[in-house]
Amino acid sequence: MSALEGRQVLAQRAKQVAKLMGRMKLAEFMSLPEDEFQKLIQEVENEPLFKKLMLSEIKVIRYKKPPWTKITQPKMLPLDPTITPSRDTLEVESFLAQEKGLVSTIKKLGVDRFKKYFLDGVPEVTSKEVARQCGLTLETVRKIYDFVDKFYLESKLTGSPQDNRTARIYYSTIASIEKNNGQLTVGYFSSEMAKGRYLIDFDRVEKIKKVGIFAKNEIRKIDSLLNKLRLINSRKTTIYQVIQNLIEVQRDFLLSGDFQDLKPFTQVSLSRKIGVNPSLISRAINRKAIRIPQGRQISLKTLFPSKREIRKKLIREVIEQEKNEIQNGSLSKTYSDQEIRTQLRKKYGISISRRSISDCRKNLKIPSSFERMHQYQGKAPSFLDSPSTLAF
Repeated sequence: MSALEGRQVLAQRAKQVAKLMGRMKLAEFMSLPEDEFQKLIQEVENEPLFKKLMLSEIKVIRYKKPPWTKITQPKMLPLDPTITPSRDTLEVESFLAQEKGLVSTIKKLGVDRFKKYFLDGVPEVTSKEVARQCGLTLETVRKIYDFVDKFYLESKLTGSPQDNRTARIYYSTIASIEKNNGQLTVGYFSSEMAKGRYLIDFDRVEKIKKVGIFAKNEIRKIDSLLNKLRLINSRKTTIYQVIQNLIEVQRDFLLSGDFQDLKPFTQVSLSRKIGVNPSLISRAINRKAIRIPQGRQISLKTLFPSKREIRKKLIREVIEQEKNEIQNGSLSKTYSDQEIRTQLRKKYGISISRRSISDCRKNLKIPSSFERMHQYQGKAPSFLDSPSTLAF
């Protein structure tokens, strides 16, 4: 190998190493907890150099807001900080039971007014004006404000990592999907996400480096700053694309709130569509949740069910129906796997092999038809009384 060829090989290897380091840096960045990510954006945007590049006369950086998005006030964000498939979550029912009178008042007030005046908040509107608009006494308005704040505090306290009674998984609820005149829109809970990604005029960057607008120390920092903005853009863009594609694919579920309307959708299929490595999507959505139009908060991963997960859920529903029908006398014996297959085709229009049904049933720890019959007759503990193993 000649000296020239050797230098070319080394240069190629250097490029490959740089590319690998870039991917590693991006993967690490995608894994940042949401609060750290927001803090980093704030730090970057507070830098004097960033503000200078945003100036109208320089026009190197501007925002591009994603379509159908807005900022949503996150006052109700902490109400469910432990979104998990288990029952080990905030005891919402027992908390609300202590405030039955106020809950009744809030129900009469209606979701829209409660959200507008007590959760989102209307700027520069006094408590007295809220009372007038809602037909409430000033004392009741203050009690509702206290109730919301207390709920917030209770949620934070029950979410303490020192509480060893239950194993909790903590999620960041990053956005709200809402119905507006037949359209599904996205409201982000942080202004950093709602403002959109950065549009950077790289040609102009090179020009202004030469005209004396920036000091030498600022010119040295520009490339580092722009690299940070690229990383922020990558994460923001991935989240935007994930949510927009979920709205497109899971529209029926988002409109109804019924998990039966979920469609099979994998992170791999999304990665192919948007040209992003599946591992980056997995990192981007890890421990993140959204609020759906029905007011519930669910993890983003829930909206990526596989065909197998959907099949398992439907099989469990058939078994639950079986139990009810046996108890009320409309069914005399439990379903065999072949009969479960028939029920799935009849009720949901899906065709699954008997072997697949048997495999899913065992995975769900659902006993055979013979064992289930004994359980319904009170001869063994009922599996349907235990928490579901399916994360829906």
